[in-house]
Amino acid sequence: MITEKDIKPIPKYILKLIKERDKKDFPNGDGQRRFYAYLTKFGGELVKVTVAVKNRNNKARDWVHKQVAVHCVHSDKCLIKDMVCYYIAGYVVGWFEQGLYRTPKWFEQENWWEDYYTIEPVAPIVNTEYALKFPKYKYSAADKYTYCDLFKYLRIYEEYPQAEYLVKINLPYLATSKVILKKVGKDKNFRKWLIQNREELAKKPHYINVITRSYKENSSLRYNQYYAELEKVYKNHDTAHEVAGLFGSKDRFFDYIIRHETKNDC
Repeated sequence: MITEKDIKPIPKYILKLIKERDKKDFPNGDGQRRFYAYLTKFGGELVKVTVAVKNRNNKARDWVHKQVAVHCVHSDKCLIKDMVCYYIAGYVVGWFEQGLYRTPKWFEQENWWEDYYTIEPVAPIVNTEYALKFPKYKYSAADKYTYCDLFKYLRIYEEYPQAEYLVKINLPYLATSKVILKKVGKDKNFRKWLIQNREELAKKPHYINVITRSYKENSSLRYNQYYAELEKVYKNHDTAHEVAGLFGSKDRFFDYIIRHETKNDC
């Protein structure tokens, strides 16, 4: 586990990458805080540093930033500074040090403190390719992993190297599912089936049970996904139960909706 003494200022090239990404996402500035992250190395371990940014008075030119969290890829703890997480409000950052407020928030202090690893704001990583510098991640395709939970992916990749296969065929949302990974590792025909259906699978995330069922039964992915989504809605709406009664059964009701929505493409 790293300590406060290990934390270094944000490298200039990283700050430039963050500014470029933020300018692209918020060209006119934004008074709300945003989070970005970058990868670096402390004590030989891969580390992710989360940076909060904000515009003073919504002015794009008046841009402030600060490091608020440090996560090691294998630690169950993290370091936090000037940030708390509320159940309803989410992550709140203090900006007294940057001159945005007259008085500090109760959680703002000079030192970093240790907290649970789960205190981790969603933040796009601006230099994912950095992970490839580590020999064990050289072939991980970390630079092609498009989600923010890169460390979760890398930890799973260490156990299931086939996760890289899913990322490279443009199905990164499946690369952290152990159910899918185990099947990819054992079933050659399943790997072929994923390739054959990757265009449909890549359009939007599919439920894991829908994927395994569609493969096992050799049935329509699109139909099964629609059905599963309708099932979730059906359980929470009494009106849907009444309408389904007019069709004689839930299955006939769902079939009508799906056939209509997909224009008989299923």
